Amino acid sequence: MRALLVSAILVSLLAIGSLKPETQETFGAIRSIDADNRTLTLSNGAMFSMRKRIDQEALSVGEKVRVSFDAKKALNTARAVTVIQ
Repeated sequence: MRALLVSAILVSLLAIGSLKPETQETFGAIRSIDADNRTLTLSNGAMFSMRKRIDQEALSVGEKVRVSFDAKKALNTARAVTVIQ
């Protein structure tokens, strides 16, 4: 009985770990930056909230960027925004 309980707990912990959002990437040109709300919108309409460690002052409308983000239901959270050539 104890082995069954331990096995059930381990399986539950593995399942919970897999619920973490996976980091995804997308590419595009910056359509707009809302500095007050720390949001970034790409030309394809994708919108991201930017973490505080992202230097939004270094980004400009029209620049081509790679956005690494965590997908969430309401708003994707950008982990990194990198300007590409």
